[in-house]
Amino acid sequence: MLRSALEASGYSVVTAADGFEAVSRAFEQRPRAILLDLQLHSIDGLRLCRYFRNDPSLCGVPILVLSASRGRSARKRSLRAGADAFLELPLLPGALEAVISGFAGNGGTAVAEDLMPSAPPSRETVLETLESLFERRTCALEEVWDLAEDLSGLSSKREIFRRIATGVLTGLGYDRVMVADRDEATGELSLEVALGPGLGPSTSRAVLAADGPSGSPVAKAISEKRLVRSMELREEKEVAEDQLSWAGSLDFIDVPLLARNRVLGLVRCDRWPSGRPLSPQDIESLDFYARLASAHLASVAVSPPGVLDPSAGTMLASGHSALIVLDENMRIVRSSGPVEELFGRGGVDGSRAASWESIPMLSREGRPEAIRRALREGEDWLEKAVPISLAGQRRVFIDLRFLPLGSPGRRSGVAIVAEDVTHEQELAEDLQRKNDELELVAGIGRELNSILNVDQILRKLSQVLARFFPDVYVSILLPTEDECQRISGLEVEFTSGYPVRTNPKGLTLRVSSSSEEDEAQASGEAAAGMSARPQGIVGAAVMRGEAVNIADVTQEASYVENISGTKSELCVPMMVRNRIVGVIDLQSETPSRFDENAVRQVRTLANMAAPALENATLHEKVQQMALTDELTGLKNLRYFESRLDEELDRAVRYNYPFSLIVLDIDDFKNYNDSFGHPMGNVIIGAVAGAIRNALRETDILVRFGGDEFVCILPLTGAKEAAEIGERARKRVEGTSAPHVSELPSGRVTVSVGVATFPSDVSDRDQLLQTADERMYEAKKAGKNRVCSGSGA
Repeated sequence: MLRSALEASGYSVVTAADGFEAVSRAFEQRPRAILLDLQLHSIDGLRLCRYFRNDPSLCGVPILVLSASRGRSARKRSLRAGADAFLELPLLPGALEAVISGFAGNGGTAVAEDLMPSAPPSRETVLETLESLFERRTCALEEVWDLAEDLSGLSSKREIFRRIATGVLTGLGYDRVMVADRDEATGELSLEVALGPGLGPSTSRAVLAADGPSGSPVAKAISEKRLVRSMELREEKEVAEDQLSWAGSLDFIDVPLLARNRVLGLVRCDRWPSGRPLSPQDIESLDFYARLASAHLASVAVSPPGVLDPSAGTMLASGHSALIVLDENMRIVRSSGPVEELFGRGGVDGSRAASWESIPMLSREGRPEAIRRALREGEDWLEKAVPISLAGQRRVFIDLRFLPLGSPGRRSGVAIVAEDVTHEQELAEDLQRKNDELELVAGIGRELNSILNVDQILRKLSQVLARFFPDVYVSILLPTEDECQRISGLEVEFTSGYPVRTNPKGLTLRVSSSSEEDEAQASGEAAAGMSARPQGIVGAAVMRGEAVNIADVTQEASYVENISGTKSELCVPMMVRNRIVGVIDLQSETPSRFDENAVRQVRTLANMAAPALENATLHEKVQQMALTDELTGLKNLRYFESRLDEELDRAVRYNYPFSLIVLDIDDFKNYNDSFGHPMGNVIIGAVAGAIRNALRETDILVRFGGDEFVCILPLTGAKEAAEIGERARKRVEGTSAPHVSELPSGRVTVSVGVATFPSDVSDRDQLLQTADERMYEAKKAGKNRVCSGSGA
């Protein structure tokens, strides 16, 4: 539908089925604009957006991200990743055409022809680039986190402002920076720091004029409480030209220092002197640093230590902080703010002053000594992120600060400030979790792509899922194929968390009837490669090619129960080039167990595991082909040699018998010469099938070469081996094939030789030779018979 709308507007449109194909098409077609779905297969829209933004030949091409996700999160993440525009699906009429027209009007043809490679990058190159971008982003976030930690323990706003400016220059790599304080009562900005070439006091103060235009970058940053880049305002006619220039720079950033929805200050910075471009990652790091720095700024007292007066209590205490003031006798003389909420109980008892010791929080864990040091030695002390539990509420974190009052010569008391920093602490913990998750996921991706064994990949993936979701049932399904190499079912290959009696490992997901399949095909829902429609929630995820998250399976008509007590289920397909290579299925006994974060985590793991799983599967198929006889489908001589040594070693180690059977088709040369090799191949295939049907599941049949077969019989003595050889001989004797009547015996027959270790062959190197010799003895004795150590 989107393609039709654009083509109707006169645009030429090229589509791609997944992220890898999108990269190839972009390099081949050199587009004027790129449209990305947030839920692209193989590589999601956000990672693909970052890839294009970091490619020198395509970084100037406008990008539009489309998503069915509602809310600010998807939009913010897309714009942060470098998208020029974001639209929610379904689209309003004309919305898409308007955005694309705007791209064209702004000269959206910025493909760097001289930088364009001669051929599109390989899949491996794309993955390596994405991994590199991922690691760079992680390093950038860690750098910001380290810079924010440097602000810990600073006791004045001026110190923090100066440290913020230094961090922007040295840590984030900007050339110039200006930091201003903001008076919350009047809204006026006052210059604190200006560092970098061309920044004088008059230049900086002119920017901060309180009566500046309402549409200026500064005004927008403060009123809208967001980061503003000057270049994004150049098309707005109400903004004066001089407001979009700063000391020679036309591209600068204003970011508010925002804490609990209060603007405490402003940072302006640029890279004009060096001319280095600003990437989306640079802007994201600056925005994140400003947010973390604002939390530290908000925790600093309004007045510096040594000049605080008890009357300043109303200034210090807000809806998020509480103040207790002690006099020189360590008695509580004033309290304000939510003292009981943050300290645990009230601070002043009506007519008489109370002792600080009446507040349990202050009488333990080294805090009495901190109070005494503040009073006697004038030493301020900060205890960060102290956890407290409020009755009937969630856990709360406070910063606890002890500040001396009075002059250095005469202490008048101590101010104890408790500031609710729960929001900042939760943000910090969330960041740490995300950083840990990013690091973990990056390591998992590298590890999965280095494994070429399917079982090892499934085991690793299952371990990671169990780590993220220790309380759920995990199963991983792999597709099974029919003779036409179409997916005929989905088999549970790996599980974790299931009770033994209900473990679904080995079960194969049923597929629908042909009528249901026809209906699915007609409705356009059939997944590529599927021979029929699979059932249940897994089937829904496979057919849609996307994650399916069911909060309450009891309300889902398509749910097929495989474990009693399941309440919620999350199913995510693993796809490569629009083809299913596996499915991750999580079930929980808790309703609504899987939130958006869980879906994102599992989808990320699925996207990483899918190419690794495909590579390992292809590798194993190639390995199997190298060990398989093409005509009969049996194992070949190379496989026989390795397996023979393995079985003989096991027989010696555990002292159990081991036998070999050698079978050769009688009079095969005459038949082959008379009727040609094609007919000879028919006989070989028929004999291979007859012998296979006579063997046990543990026996291994190998085509040794030409018309000769060898069978490995583990844990088999001489008598039983002879019986198996006889059973195989009889099965072959009843085989029908063209021109059988022309054979000397009038039927297809084999001569069989049997040898057993260690009962009749003590030298294991002689086992094959002995079996072969006995096969020839059977031929000399008249063919169509078994010759074993007992003379049978």
